[in-house]
Amino acid sequence: MRCKQCKNKFEPKWFNQKYCMINDECIKHFAEQTKMEAWKKRKNKAKEDLKSLQDYILDAQKVFNKYIRLRDKGKNCISCDKKALKENAGHMYSAGGHFNVRFDENNVHLQCEYCNTFLHGNLLKYRENLVKKIGYEAFEKLTVDSQLTRKFTVEELKQIIEKYKQKIKNFT
Repeated sequence: MRCKQCKNKFEPKWFNQKYCMINDECIKHFAEQTKMEAWKKRKNKAKEDLKSLQDYILDAQKVFNKYIRLRDKGKNCISCDKKALKENAGHMYSAGGHFNVRFDENNVHLQCEYCNTFLHGNLLKYRENLVKKIGYEAFEKLTVDSQLTRKFTVEELKQIIEKYKQKIKNFT
C-alpha cells in the first residue's frame, strides 16, 4: 500500500491505515486529518442541536416534495392535464394553512409551474381531477382532515423525513 502523504510503499499495521507514520510530515498530516474529522462531527452535532421545529418542517417538506415529484414523474399536471416542463409538488389544501394534511400523499400531486405558481394552484381544475383520481370518498375524508389542527413534534418530523428518504431510495 502507498502512503497518502509521501506516496512511499509501506506495510499497514492496522486495517485501513492510509499513512506510513514513518516521517514527520506523514504523522503531522495524519494528525491534522484526524482533527478535521473530529471537528466536522462536532460541528454537525452542534448544527443538529441548534435546529428549530421550523427547520425540521422545512427539511421534511423538501424530502416529501421530492418524493411526490418522483412518484408522479412522467404524469401530466393534475390541474391542466398537460406535460409539466417544470414539475412542482402542488397541494390541494395549502401546506401553510392545513398542517394536518401537509404530508398527506392524497393532498399533494404533480403540478406544472404555471398552474402551481401563476394560477395559485388552479384549484377548481385540481379538485375536479383529484376527485377522478382518488375517488369522492377519499376526497371527502381529505377535506374533513384538512380542517383539523395539528402540531408536529420534532420526533414526528424526523420520522417523516426518514420515511420519505427511504421511499425515495426505493425509487432509485
